[in-house]
Amino acid sequence: MNKMKERIEKLEAHVETLFKLTIVAHERFLFLRSMMINQQLIDRPKPSERDLFPPARGLVVLGSCLGSEEICSDSSEQSPCIRKLNIALEDAETIKALEDKCIKNNREMFPDAQLRAEFGSGSV
Repeated sequence: MNKMKERIEKLEAHVETLFKLTIVAHERFLFLRSMMINQQLIDRPKPSERDLFPPARGLVVLGSCLGSEEICSDSSEQSPCIRKLNIALEDAETIKALEDKCIKNNREMFPDAQLRAEFGSGSV
């Protein structure tokens, strides 16, 4: 049981890291999107040597791409990624332990049977 608790804690940390990476990637995308849809910026005359907007936009695009790659990459055993999370959730024992933890933590809000039904339907 102690190993399972460690596995769940590791999964929770993995999910938290992926969540933070996703938020950062989304913020970069929102910043970049405003640069890409602003018609005044798109219609600008040819940039002068002193115009810093094109290089800045290039850096934002690069940052956005790298942020997305970081979420999807599985190049290192330490790096969190969606693929590794999916593999970890293929284990029936882990799913059962997560289900039990969810039910234990939410008993006051919903009856056990209703929560178990949610897990059984695949909507959680």
